[in-house]
Amino acid sequence: MKRSITLLFFGIVNVLIAAGCAGDDNKGPDKPTEPETLAPVAIEKTNSTKIYVHYMPWFETNESSADKKWGYHWTMANKNPNNVGANNRREIASYYYPLIGPYHSGDKNVIENHLLLMKYSGIDGVLIDWYGTYDVNDYRMVKENTEQLIAMLSKVGLEYAIVYEDRVTTNVVNAGKAISVTSATKTDLSYLQTNCFSNANYIKINGKPLLMNFGPIVLQTPAEWTNVFSSLTTKPTFLTLWDQSVEAGDNASGEYAWVYKNSTYLTNFYTNTKPKLSVAMGSAYPGFKDFYAEGGGGGGNWLDH
Repeated sequence: MKRSITLLFFGIVNVLIAAGCAGDDNKGPDKPTEPETLAPVAIEKTNSTKIYVHYMPWFETNESSADKKWGYHWTMANKNPNNVGANNRREIASYYYPLIGPYHSGDKNVIENHLLLMKYSGIDGVLIDWYGTYDVNDYRMVKENTEQLIAMLSKVGLEYAIVYEDRVTTNVVNAGKAISVTSATKTDLSYLQTNCFSNANYIKINGKPLLMNFGPIVLQTPAEWTNVFSSLTTKPTFLTLWDQSVEAGDNASGEYAWVYKNSTYLTNFYTNTKPKLSVAMGSAYPGFKDFYAEGGGGGGNWLDH
């Protein structure tokens, strides 16, 4: 049976949400009131299609980082957020400025802000871009931010799944943290099985946890994916990027579409690729303005609205 899911790449509008609670005068000053815990309220939707957001938990400020430096995604190669302009805005590697200012992706207030905005927009959950478990480059920071994000998701009543970046395993091996890319991947997937796959709000497709891969980039043969999945109790519903499931062979349950400035790619996916897949995930996005070229981060300018 073919299963179709809609994925929405959604530009989050950052609006600071503040909350407070009144105390109980009968408690007295030495007996603080415990915050009331409420079950998340479902949002009524007129369309039953599941909408998920691809989420990058990689932003870091000079206050959150161990070395007191701004993270790459605020600076890229040539921006300095410590410079504050006449408009009271920091110099960041972006054409757009968050209403809450440059933020740390692991900040609980920021996470709550983002997730509530998503929920009240009718979004059902997040697809978290994840770099694994190893302390290489900023991967540990992304892991810790992801853990903070996951902890908040069930509280607001949203689902989630992991988008694994197998490309990072090469850096892990080169850093001497693992003996091979397959062993590194096994370690990462073991962590997901223990800490994520059994969660009630982890997305399940056909009764199995959804695992997406941004590629494959490094593990490009069915034998390699058979090897890394062999250590799991339950093989996940595994989706690769469009037109790349052949690299995972029978280990892949289907594919998901990405966004691209040439809409022909998406049309081809829906017309020619999707009918052949057991599980297919579509995509949509409101627009994108690439800053990488101006920020000295490589790549070309991509403006699409």
